[in-house]
Amino acid sequence: MSRHLQGRLGVATPSIVHQGELAGWRYLVLARVPGRPLQEVWLEIPDGNRQSIVRAVGEMIARLRSVPVDAVRHLAVDWHRFVARQVATAAVRQREGGLARDLVAQIPAYLESAAVHLSERSEPVLLLADITMEHVLVDKHGGSWRVEGYVDFGDAFVGYPDYELVAPGLDIARGEKRLLRELLLGAGYAEPDLNGALRRRLMAYTFIHRYVKLEDLMPAIPQARQATEMEKLARVLWPVC
Repeated sequence: MSRHLQGRLGVATPSIVHQGELAGWRYLVLARVPGRPLQEVWLEIPDGNRQSIVRAVGEMIARLRSVPVDAVRHLAVDWHRFVARQVATAAVRQREGGLARDLVAQIPAYLESAAVHLSERSEPVLLLADITMEHVLVDKHGGSWRVEGYVDFGDAFVGYPDYELVAPGLDIARGEKRLLRELLLGAGYAEPDLNGALRRRLMAYTFIHRYVKLEDLMPAIPQARQATEMEKLARVLWPVC
């Protein structure tokens, strides 16, 4: 994966310096990627600079979508089977994650109403599936922070493109409309695309994401705690319009 993405994302990624085996264990030596995790410096970054960083993350996603997948077809999943499994287990996973029971009870009906968004066909792309503040590296240049690199390919697979937006949309934009719009515009969406249909699609993708537990988001998006209906929660998490 490291070699496949080298030079293709517009930011630095780990390059393999050496690989071998020691006492029966295979290992890799990777070059250091410059920068600091975005989560370490987020509070130091002024609002305008945050917007430019999130736009850059979106542009990285746009480049990722253009990366050929022929060499990584072994990472492909049966998308429709994957979606069906995630839909069937969505309520259980969120309940086990601590989400309020009233909201958990609304998940099956919400996903049924949003089924058309999950069944839309797209050209499969390479997904990193975990573009978060922990894995985006930034550095300061002339008083302004900018994205320098990305690390962590452990969750990569091949699937439908909108799945990629869930992690950065929730962990980086965090319910802030200006940041979310910068992310989406950077990723290649046009202004007319930022509508209610996209919000419902992203909320549906939130529930099929393998790692998202909505309760874990509440400290970072406190206004989400005030939402007692699923549509209101979708508007808080995905304020695209």
